[in-house]
Amino acid sequence: MDSFAVLVLHLMFEASLPDSVFRAYIDTLPQAVDLPLSWSEEEMGQLNGTQLLPYVKQQQASVKQDYDTLVQSLLAKHPLLFPAESFNLERFIWATSIVMSRSFLFNIGGALHPV
Repeated sequence: MDSFAVLVLHLMFEASLPDSVFRAYIDTLPQAVDLPLSWSEEEMGQLNGTQLLPYVKQQQASVKQDYDTLVQSLLAKHPLLFPAESFNLERFIWATSIVMSRSFLFNIGGALHPV
């Protein structure tokens, strides 16, 4: 699991805890992030004819695959620790959008890591 995925899952986990030590910060985050990652098919239509459309569709598919691979296995193995209502695809897209919009990549030891 890469460091980006760890941040996303950690944010989801902390956001699911009412008494998280990060609650004050989490409460300042927007509940919706208007990035193409979360756009509907209708909204995606605005990108028709652009070079951005295939990139966004690929990114959406990649996030869905990450959810299916990472989160679904956590839900199956640890349902009490990772309740399905807090770890659904919508929340995964939200957490991914938050990390994407609020982190920077640094080269650490020859690999890029979000910080």
